[in-house]
Amino acid sequence: MLAKLTRVGTTAGFTVTLLEPIKFTDLVQGVLGTGGLEGHLEELIRTDLRLLFGSEATALVVGQQVLDENNKRSDLVALDSTGSLVLIELKRAAKDMRHRAEPLELQAIRYAATLATIRTVEDLVRDMFEAYVGRHRSELDRQGLAQLTDGELASRLILEFLDQNGVSGEGFNKHQAIYLVATTFTDEVLSASAWLASEGVDIHCVVARPLLIDDTYVLDFDEIIPPKSLSDYYVGVRASSAPSRVRTEGRRRTGESGYTRRTSASGISSVRWREMIEQGILNLEDRLILDSTEGEMFATLITSDGRVRYDSHEMSAQEWGKKVKHWSTINIYDHAFVARKDGPIPLSELRRQAAERINQRDAETSLAANETTSEVP
Repeated sequence: MLAKLTRVGTTAGFTVTLLEPIKFTDLVQGVLGTGGLEGHLEELIRTDLRLLFGSEATALVVGQQVLDENNKRSDLVALDSTGSLVLIELKRAAKDMRHRAEPLELQAIRYAATLATIRTVEDLVRDMFEAYVGRHRSELDRQGLAQLTDGELASRLILEFLDQNGVSGEGFNKHQAIYLVATTFTDEVLSASAWLASEGVDIHCVVARPLLIDDTYVLDFDEIIPPKSLSDYYVGVRASSAPSRVRTEGRRRTGESGYTRRTSASGISSVRWREMIEQGILNLEDRLILDSTEGEMFATLITSDGRVRYDSHEMSAQEWGKKVKHWSTINIYDHAFVARKDGPIPLSELRRQAAERINQRDAETSLAANETTSEVP
């Protein structure tokens, strides 16, 4: 339950107002404008996959409204940083699912099975990405590549994406994932999806919950399946040489029940720009570097929350990465470098160093507190 807190006068008292979800039609009328409800949700997710995959995911949308051989249409298809194709199916609410001739989870499984037949980059380009590039050419085009056909540009983008994420040809599309997104789900869809997740199928149910806070519309994305296991909350034992809590967000790990999950971990993934600056690892006005087909692209870090200056414009580092790479979302920490006198150093390495310093500081603080406590008679 979400709550709005209002301070009462100058006292320590608060007024608590519980926030209830609004109808998606209210969100459309209030901020999104005219158009189909599913279409609005589809466009929101297409333009920023962080809404589903998290703030540190790296992925590329490769298909939209894709038809299979039986003339059935899937909403969105993305390629993630492991080289897996991800099906994204959008439905407005549970009442829309009840009137479907085919259950939503069965439809998604059928679409995912179709994605499993895509064995090569050439298959992906021919079956969907060439059409997607043609539809969104203005977003994906690059300087000096205007002479390429849609198919040639599509091949270039995918090969670069796989190469820069360390995916070999043999690792391409070995697994598929399913994301079901709706404002509400039927009990039947949740039950079937939970069972599939427990059997190792990479299926996710995400509730997109619209809220109105004062005059501000908020869309909250909450993944409810697969559920977290109790062990997800455990704090691990730190090894003496490095933080043991380090995990890579945007990748998948297998849980106790067999399902897979993109996780947001503590440790290194909790270290942001501000923490790196506070630890003296990073400085404002440092130059960030990204590789692209046009060569190295530079941006200057200008704020402690990760905003940069690029081509005389201010934007977030993530927006800069998307602009340079032409990807749908990017884990900037995994792909950017920082200019140093001795040569560029990966931003991920600086982040790791900051995590080690923070862990060391916390350990020393805890030790000092324990020693102080032990001295009390």
